[in-house]
Amino acid sequence: MKCLLIVVAFVALFYHSESVIKCYDCIPGPNLCKTEKNCSSEYDSCIWVNLGEQREAYNCWKYSQCDGKNIEKHFNTGTFKFRCCKSDLCNSGPLTMAGRMITLSTASFLTALLLI
Repeated sequence: MKCLLIVVAFVALFYHSESVIKCYDCIPGPNLCKTEKNCSSEYDSCIWVNLGEQREAYNCWKYSQCDGKNIEKHFNTGTFKFRCCKSDLCNSGPLTMAGRMITLSTASFLTALLLI
């Protein structure tokens, strides 16, 4: 039974459907983005863009076009930071290495609890 729980936990944690991704979708502005959108099948990732002056944009995006030239052209800006990601609602803002480590540590801890 514990083995089944471990398998289910790992599948739930790391599984990502290739069909449709869900992203935050907001126009550039100073407000915290809470709008969720199911992307059309042509978009396989989410994007977060910081355009400076407390302006951020969130949207569905093609991962193959996740580079500075395409983003600069689309948002018509020269100064920006961006991040593309490929899981549901992953574009909530900049992802730090500390955030990734906390997520992985939590998953490891929960798995260890299941083994006890």
